[in-house]
Amino acid sequence: MRDRRPKAHRPGLALGGGASRGWAHLGVIRFLSEQGIEPSCVAGTSIGAVVGALLASGRLEYALGEIMKADLIRVLSYVSPGLRDGGLIDSWKIHNLLRAWFGHVDIADLRMPFAAVATDLSSGDTVVLDSGDLVSALMASISIPVVFPPRFTQGRWLMDGGLSDPVPVAPARGLGADFVIAVSLNSRTRGLPSTGSAPDSTQPVEAESSRPPSMHETLLATLMITERNLANSRLSENRPEVLIEPDLYMFKGTEFHRAAELSEIGYEAARNCSLLLEPLRR
Repeated sequence: MRDRRPKAHRPGLALGGGASRGWAHLGVIRFLSEQGIEPSCVAGTSIGAVVGALLASGRLEYALGEIMKADLIRVLSYVSPGLRDGGLIDSWKIHNLLRAWFGHVDIADLRMPFAAVATDLSSGDTVVLDSGDLVSALMASISIPVVFPPRFTQGRWLMDGGLSDPVPVAPARGLGADFVIAVSLNSRTRGLPSTGSAPDSTQPVEAESSRPPSMHETLLATLMITERNLANSRLSENRPEVLIEPDLYMFKGTEFHRAAELSEIGYEAARNCSLLLEPLRR
């Protein structure tokens, strides 16, 4: 007799970029774990690639304590000015931190299929890094223009993946996912559950203070605006099964010391999408 039970899904995560807002991914992953939903693969852009790599390597718990305990002083110690090699920030401290977390591991040796998304500096094309040295791939994916220097990886100069694919749904499908849970960090919506439609909020956002933003804050905000507009277009063309949009517009991209708050908001946004995740519980 033919088995008529529904075929089990292969859930995959598509974790978007958004600088410090990426700590919201931690809460999303925590909620999924509590629900017994285990991703079969993960693709990430920029900070989403870092969090995705922690998950795929089984190092998330190892790094979580350091992420949650990081205060402003510790965060600032990683962003020393460095006016060389095409970037405003000395990226070697970030590189050394990632080496401490991951060591010299190849992407092919991770516990689940993983891809970091970067952008070819010459062509503007999306580059999916799903093989080779993990830290090199992550450094390419997080290389925010002007802030960090471009990275020469696998024969090309690469920059931040948010310039070409801010929420990497297609790369997640390319890893074998047939049920993509995407997390977009730069939406101006209020974290309402979505079945894959692109955000459409036009609510004005008031400035939280009269202090002018710093150069780094301005650069990150500009990139996140660009990523939001591009993500709207890309998500309309290639919709995930579930789109989680945490309410993060009041967080600056430089607030890496607010990991606990960001994680909780990500958790609540995922919980708001609980009914849409029901097919994965069967």
